[in-house]
Amino acid sequence: MNISNRKNINIEESKITVIGFGRSGEGAALLGHYLGANMFISDGGSTDTMVESGKKLEAFGIQIETGGHTEKIYNTDLWVVSPGIAQDAEIVLNAKAKSIPIVSEIEFASWFTDAPIISLTGSNGKTTSVHLLNKMCQTESLSPALSGNVGTAFSEIVLADLKDKPVNRIHVLEISSFQMEATSGLHPVASIILNISPDHMDRHKDFESYVELKKKIFTHQTQNDFLILNQDDPNT
Repeated sequence: MNISNRKNINIEESKITVIGFGRSGEGAALLGHYLGANMFISDGGSTDTMVESGKKLEAFGIQIETGGHTEKIYNTDLWVVSPGIAQDAEIVLNAKAKSIPIVSEIEFASWFTDAPIISLTGSNGKTTSVHLLNKMCQTESLSPALSGNVGTAFSEIVLADLKDKPVNRIHVLEISSFQMEATSGLHPVASIILNISPDHMDRHKDFESYVELKKKIFTHQTQNDFLILNQDDPNT
């Protein structure tokens, strides 16, 4: 699947594997199903919550496997990976070797909305700040929706919007470094980096790699967009 140009992406009848059966994985599976893709969720673990949620998704025709990954995960046109899956995980490296495109749930959901996005990241204070930002956007001329790392999957909001077609929607996203790993084309109209300090060093190779992930939040912005940095933080 060619995902280089989001305007030309059509997932109808394609095979999409979702790796990770958390909130974001479930949201991506439901969004993809609604848009006509053949969705398959695979998770290495198994919990009672997964079993119950799985029954609901299987009723839609979404295939699920838990307790381990079979070779079926590679019989696909695209991978959508949950934030908990590191890019150096063996199954991810195998997928890359097979030239399977890999995107984050945030990236996947962004393909299917034309509403402007405000994205916020940082090592500390993200959740408090993004809730304040969402409140600030609740005006007569804007209809904000908060999602991302706050607990509501971006895909969940995008799917609801495709059905309900709200007016003046603006997406307010909290984005973690984990969510940025498999994000390559996200284009917010405004990005905010609160601060950067060493964090999640058990996941990231080094501090420089962590900083590079944070910088991806503004990689695709243009001179018409906005980037807000904390002048008092030496790393931003």
